[in-house]
Amino acid sequence: MAQPNPKTELVAFAESVRTDPCAFIENTLNTDLFSYQQEIVDAVFSHPRVAVRSGNGIGKSLVSAAIAIAFLMSYPLGSYVILTSSTWRNIKTILFGELRKLVRRNKLGGDLQQEKWQLDENWAALCINSDRPEGFQGHHNQAVLVVIDEASALPDAIYEAIIGITTGENDKILQIGNPINTEGPFYNAFHSSNWTTLHYPSTVSPNVQRSKNAIPGLATQQWIDSIAEEYSIDSNVYRARVLGEFPEGSDESLIPLGWYEALPEDLPPSGDKVLGVDVARFGADQTVFVIRDNNNILSVEAHSGWDTMKTCGKIQQLKTEHDIDQVFVDETGVGGGVVDRLREQGVAVSAVTFSASPYDRAQFANVRAEVYWRLRQAIRAGELAIPKHVRSKFLELCSMRYKFNSSGRLQIEEKSEIKRRLTRSPDHAEALVVTYAEPPTVGVISLEEKAPQQAETLVQRINRLATVD
Repeated sequence: MAQPNPKTELVAFAESVRTDPCAFIENTLNTDLFSYQQEIVDAVFSHPRVAVRSGNGIGKSLVSAAIAIAFLMSYPLGSYVILTSSTWRNIKTILFGELRKLVRRNKLGGDLQQEKWQLDENWAALCINSDRPEGFQGHHNQAVLVVIDEASALPDAIYEAIIGITTGENDKILQIGNPINTEGPFYNAFHSSNWTTLHYPSTVSPNVQRSKNAIPGLATQQWIDSIAEEYSIDSNVYRARVLGEFPEGSDESLIPLGWYEALPEDLPPSGDKVLGVDVARFGADQTVFVIRDNNNILSVEAHSGWDTMKTCGKIQQLKTEHDIDQVFVDETGVGGGVVDRLREQGVAVSAVTFSASPYDRAQFANVRAEVYWRLRQAIRAGELAIPKHVRSKFLELCSMRYKFNSSGRLQIEEKSEIKRRLTRSPDHAEALVVTYAEPPTVGVISLEEKAPQQAETLVQRINRLATVD
């Protein structure tokens, strides 16, 4: 009896995966695919370049990881899969994290490392950071698949490097993500005949279709409703995150005029009193002092031409007269001198660094975006009272804009940009917003502690709490 030819068997196996990759994923990887996920898989194996734009929560990373494994199996011993994204976290933790789970759960073997799955010398899946175009060079093989997660944030230089290594007849590119930018390679793919394009809103999620939250991690109707409530269905956030549509323009109003006009003029006193200070840089800019409690703006002062010594004196005066519990100073530029002087005088003060990393790094670009968003939420909920006599001073809040940066994080336009548009500096808004920069926001440093201290990690905190009697 003739023995099976291993080479023939291997060729037949690879051909079966290429012919029906969905069957391989469902039977060998034990992963059920929804109809739209099957469409994505079939498109990648049928076309050289595929771009998928979608809302959040449709299982993009899982299907991308499954495609990666199927591709390697369809070209055994001579293929590379390169995983990249707008951030290293997306690559290593999310995209490669899904691949790792599939490999381990199904006991696929190979050398599964932190950033690579090595099956043989010229057979591997590897992560490459999108800030290093040179990292893509030299990765040619019998077949190459490049998977780009959160592709809307992909830099042009990286795209050009990817094009340079996908020149073979078996090479493929999959771009997939939320359509947050109206420029760049991802946007261009949807206006090019060279790309096969697919589109799925968050409503394709089985949790929405079945009106039952049975699948963790996928979009739910409650989540969709919450995005509509917080941003409105006409916002670009809703368009990109739910509908999977490109924005209609790049910027959004931070605080709609209707929200501002609906704010009360007075609310019951509540909580500690805090003082926020925006220190004037030069010329017509004003140094503004804003005092508030949890609900009310209590006092507003603005002065031009003050030096740092006079500003420090005023802070100490207001702190005493109004029994202030906490002082916040924007330490950017001249404000740093005020902070330093207050430190010398032994005054407890929190220095706010707008450019510092935020507490919620996944959502916000920096502390500036995070604290302005916190103020936005208070105004939207009607939880801030602004007296009538100072109401016009803070109207500048309605002229501010926000957008998503290339990494998909929310950012507020810079003060210099607002100043160019308004022909004046939004000093009142800045003095108010620093009062919302309270812990746990990263970048707010208590100057009562002379020596810098490292923030406690989550694991350290858990261990500490575990030892408490």
